[in-house]
Amino acid sequence: MATAAVDKAESENEDMFEGVDVAAPVEFEALLVHWNVHFQFMQSREFTDGVPPEIALRFVQHLKITEALMYRRAWRSLSFAIGLSENVYFPAVFQIGTQPSLNQIIMLHQQDPAGLGAPPGDEMNGAMPPEEGSEPLPEEQPVQ
Repeated sequence: MATAAVDKAESENEDMFEGVDVAAPVEFEALLVHWNVHFQFMQSREFTDGVPPEIALRFVQHLKITEALMYRRAWRSLSFAIGLSENVYFPAVFQIGTQPSLNQIIMLHQQDPAGLGAPPGDEMNGAMPPEEGSEPLPEEQPVQ
């Protein structure tokens, strides 16, 4: 799994470096792996000395989306929140603002082991909208 995530993020780095748009990451990805590959490349001399501002902005925006998804996942998973809190470089570009810090999220998890759901202000409350024409999952189908 990690190898596929690394390959995907490296391919995205190549595309963004060439000015090609890439899709935003999605919730089910191995976000820590994805983030590490992008962040590591952004520390390289190739990136810091050789990338025009519009290309650098693509990387920053992509990393910001990845970090927002990581923060959101920390709300759902105590173990993810703990692992993320140990990353001294997180967040690199995402602004948490008035939202609870990772340490506060960890404390909230410990107070309510049942789970926190989604961050405050998350209009979907953590649920992803169903794709058009998709069938409900078996556990969502009404019992007859």
